[in-house]
Amino acid sequence: MIITAREESRVKDVYHISKEWLGKHAVPYDKLIINSTNKAERCIENNINIFIDDSIEHCENVQNNLRIPVYLFNSPYNQKHENTHIKRVFSWKEIYEEVISKKVSNN
Repeated sequence: MIITAREESRVKDVYHISKEWLGKHAVPYDKLIINSTNKAERCIENNINIFIDDSIEHCENVQNNLRIPVYLFNSPYNQKHENTHIKRVFSWKEIYEEVISKKVSNN
């Protein structure tokens, strides 16, 4: 599932633009949610069990409201972030390895 804060009011046809981009880059997903200013609420509604984002605000909101692993995808604009409960990740490969290790440790 992909939850984005992109808003229709700011970008015309953001749903279809996002869907096309995901298809072009072969990103697998089963559901796309747009206009989500509170991603923690969407995570609760959709039983999300892991959260990855590049926004400090969204990561902290989810981390403060849910008991799920939260990963901050490294980017130039979130370098000053330090939170011991949110792990910074640098690549999709690293995220994959994290998810696999969580599955193994939870079995």
